Amino acid sequence: MLFQIDENYHRAGNDPEIPWKGMDYTYDVDLDELCPVCGDKVSGYHYGLLTCESCPGALSGSLPVCRHAFPGRAIKSEDSDRWSGSPKSLAGFGPGPDCLPPLPRRPAATVPPLVLELMRCEADELQVRAHIRAYLQRDQGGRSRHGSISTFGLMCRVADQTLFSVVEWARSCVFFKELKVGDQMKLLHHCWSELLLLDHIWRQIQHSKQESVLLITGQEIEISSLAGQAGVMLSSLVQRSQELVKKLQALQVDRGELACFKFLILFNPDVSSLEGQQFVGSVQEQVNAALLEHTVCSSPQLLDKFGQLLLRLPELRSLSVQAEDYLCHKHLSGEVPCNNLLVEMLHAKRACSCGPNAAVLH
Repeated sequence: MLFQIDENYHRAGNDPEIPWKGMDYTYDVDLDELCPVCGDKVSGYHYGLLTCESCPGALSGSLPVCRHAFPGRAIKSEDSDRWSGSPKSLAGFGPGPDCLPPLPRRPAATVPPLVLELMRCEADELQVRAHIRAYLQRDQGGRSRHGSISTFGLMCRVADQTLFSVVEWARSCVFFKELKVGDQMKLLHHCWSELLLLDHIWRQIQHSKQESVLLITGQEIEISSLAGQAGVMLSSLVQRSQELVKKLQALQVDRGELACFKFLILFNPDVSSLEGQQFVGSVQEQVNAALLEHTVCSSPQLLDKFGQLLLRLPELRSLSVQAEDYLCHKHLSGEVPCNNLLVEMLHAKRACSCGPNAAVLH
């Protein structure tokens, strides 16, 4: 088995240099705030949040993430005599809204501390690029007798090696090592393709060329040549990803928001059979809140940026499903070798999603 998380990562303990509180702050109570849903002036508390008069309906169900927008504000839990959302603990209970003292407002130019911490978890792109280039050179040297590699073969090898870096990022990132090894495996099996695709899309945002895609190795591939060299299915997938790139470019996505995206994808409490489901959900809530604060501070001119960013997550998930289907098709046709991490993760995800009978692709 190619993919295995070292048992030494099992509950490695808190890093003393990593702030655990994350979003230990609240807002002034003079109602001089903007509604986190629509940007209008707030009128009071609705469903535990400061919002305008028009948005309580959205908070009651149609925009579920907004109930986690401000973790400093207590939100009524399912237990009628407790209040959740304490900044003291991700998984615990805290005081009601009347017990929370107001703290000074953070300057608009300051990045939320949790976002900074998530950004510090990012891998060094130059090191990853150098590693993958060295791998490709060794691979090409070993297959020189068989001629040059195809466009699809190149992209597949690059994706496989990039996936190794994604797994290493997850293993070393804050919060993840607090989970049991079984939960780590389940989360990664569920979201590896989304994380891999997000890595590609972020690179295209920086590349800013709609007529070509940029690989992590620095190589450019013309999109017009993909249909002939790699087939219509891959060409369609790349075109759809380019459309998502344009939407994210229009939203002026930055590195902090990218880091939040990765954690929202990784820490998914809806993954079945998680032992630490409450902890995973609490991390997601904290990251949601940090993302909201960051978008308000960094892009005040884009009033609905937070909501628009969250709408991109289902699009990314849909693209990842299409990519998995394409990879499965190529694997069954013998164009993707069995002994790589891509196929191993594909087997693992489908086995987890559909039961033990799905372990063999068919």
